[in-house]
Amino acid sequence: MITDADHSRFINQLYAIPRHEIRFLLGMNLNILSSISLLHRSKLFLSGLNSCTPTSLDPDSKKIISTAITQALQSAHRIACLISFLLEMISDPTQKTYFGSTLFEWNTFLTNPIFEAIIVFWFIQCRMNPEWWGFVERGNCPRDVVRQRILDMISVLENAASYQKELLAPHVVCVKAMLE
Repeated sequence: MITDADHSRFINQLYAIPRHEIRFLLGMNLNILSSISLLHRSKLFLSGLNSCTPTSLDPDSKKIISTAITQALQSAHRIACLISFLLEMISDPTQKTYFGSTLFEWNTFLTNPIFEAIIVFWFIQCRMNPEWWGFVERGNCPRDVVRQRILDMISVLENAASYQKELLAPHVVCVKAMLE
């Protein structure tokens, strides 16, 4: 979680750069986190195979997969935190002039990172063998937080899709199919 002091410091740092560069800075951060997640996702997917349980693998293979799970999960959480921060800023009347007032202004930067975070949260919650959870470095994050993150990110994606259906509708359809 982000402390109040961290939150204030982050806002002050953003105010130190020109307004038109904020969306690029946050977009770049979101895309870097999404890329880290994407890089580790294929190894994350191994955690869903019956042949890749922690008890059936050698220590090196177990470490590779658990590190991939940790990296993908941390990236997804950071994406969710940045999206949450952005939503807070655009809903705050005192911040709207600097951050904008709708997701419509941001959705080109949000689409792929949100979708990536949803995929990671969904896989960990619904497909990953539960035995792996004990090998994941997750701080104080219980597994039920992952479920809530999925729902939060889906809500953001649906909200953004209400502004540009043709751009985001395929993502919304895919996510809803994943949850069925």
